[in-house]
Amino acid sequence: MTRLLVSLTLLLLSDVCAQSVQGVTWTLTRIGNLSEPKSTVEVEREDPPTLRLENGRASGFAGCNSFTSTYTMHGRDLSIAALATTKKACESSVRTILESRFLRDLQRVNTATISGSVLVLTTDDGTILAFRRAP
Repeated sequence: MTRLLVSLTLLLLSDVCAQSVQGVTWTLTRIGNLSEPKSTVEVEREDPPTLRLENGRASGFAGCNSFTSTYTMHGRDLSIAALATTKKACESSVRTILESRFLRDLQRVNTATISGSVLVLTTDDGTILAFRRAP
């Protein structure tokens, strides 16, 4: 039932227009698999992970470290290549876990959907990374 609701929600959202996604800094608000509610984490803290897609380059802040990569986007299909990151140690285990999960899932993303100021990236297994447009 949850998968059906997720599918319907994503269908109702507008198709991603690459230009509306590019050149914007996106702030992570939620990460997890909606079919496994306990795996979903609301991200509400200082220095949340961010993502910026521009001219084929993906970059941002993962929670402790900066990252960069390349990406390709065709309609809703999004592919982010292997990430290069700085190697700064996180201040806490919570930050380390969030950063590791964010970087892992970001490289597995295959679709992007945008609605207003919300960007949702999805993987094959239903994991979502939800972002809001940064102020």
